[in-house]
Amino acid sequence: NCRENQRCGMISADVTDWDQVSAAVAQVETEVGVPDLVINSAGVAHPGYFQDLEIEIFHWTTEVNYYGTIYVCKAVLPGMVARGSGQIVNIS
Repeated sequence: NCRENQRCGMISADVTDWDQVSAAVAQVETEVGVPDLVINSAGVAHPGYFQDLEIEIFHWTTEVNYYGTIYVCKAVLPGMVARGSGQIVNIS
C-alpha cells in the first residue's frame, strides 16, 4: 500500500533487452522522477540435469538472471547518484 503523498507503480520491460530497460527507466524518470527504490526480481530457472541441458539454456538464464540485473542497475544508478539517494534490491 502507498501512504499519503507516495506514488507506487510498476513498469514492464524485457530485462534481456538494454533498449527496453533504458526506455522504461527513462519513462519512469519523466513521469515521476528518479525512483527511490528499485526491486530486481526477474529470474528464470530451467529444470533438468546439468549434463542434459542445451547450451542455449545457459545463455538464456545468464541473459535474464545476470544481465537483466546489470541492465536495470546500470539504467537507474546515474539518477540515484546524481540525486544522492536511492535503493536497489536484488532478489536472487
